[in-house]
Amino acid sequence: MTVKNTESTIAYRCPHCGSGILSMVGVFALSGDMIKLKCDCGQSELIIQNMDDGKLRLTVPCMMCPRPHQYVISRAAFFDKTLFTLPCGMTETDVCFIGEKDAVINALNESEKELLSMIREAGYTDVESLSDVLSMQNDRADDDGDEDEDDRYDPNFTDNHIYDMVLYVIRELEEDGKIFCRCTEHGDEGDYDIICDRDEIYVSCKKCGARKAIRCNGALATQAFLDTDALYLEGMSVDSDTPDDE
Repeated sequence: MTVKNTESTIAYRCPHCGSGILSMVGVFALSGDMIKLKCDCGQSELIIQNMDDGKLRLTVPCMMCPRPHQYVISRAAFFDKTLFTLPCGMTETDVCFIGEKDAVINALNESEKELLSMIREAGYTDVESLSDVLSMQNDRADDDGDEDEDDRYDPNFTDNHIYDMVLYVIRELEEDGKIFCRCTEHGDEGDYDIICDRDEIYVSCKKCGARKAIRCNGALATQAFLDTDALYLEGMSVDSDTPDDE
């Protein structure tokens, strides 16, 4: 008999002070509508929300982006894995860590080393910790005074929240083998490339050339994609509504 885990550890790093915020979350705590994990500095919080389909929506602060990212994951991913991480869609660095306590702590520490390496490569060669960089950034923000948060918002995409969610779904579909193209029609595997434009994400197969554009700025079209369980690239056979089982 397999006993399911009834609690899991979740962690993120505060983008204001650089502290690692870690908490144990039990299955009974998730019976409510919302859980908030706040940093002691009071400047950031991770939010876990129950969805009608039983999945969990996570709103996670990001060290590299001015606004938090949103993810939708299953309860199995939350409770049943030794370590499950959620990446920033822009930098590919992990921003949320879920699983067994020791694994989460190790991953959180490794993420700090990765972030420091990126920051030093960007020119901050004399920094020793994330708090050093954040202190300099906060000092500049205080000096600017009138700077609007929207002025610091990434201008490359219409809505970073929508963009992140679309990109996350695409990667999940690819991992689950739910992206189909001309290659898969003939029992082969596609080799997919993801290209990000201003308000669209293009998924294409390097082998057969099949391609699909997913809009990231239209609420109805984007919501329809987020609810899909498979992605069919344009350029497949006209009569192929489903992948070949052979």
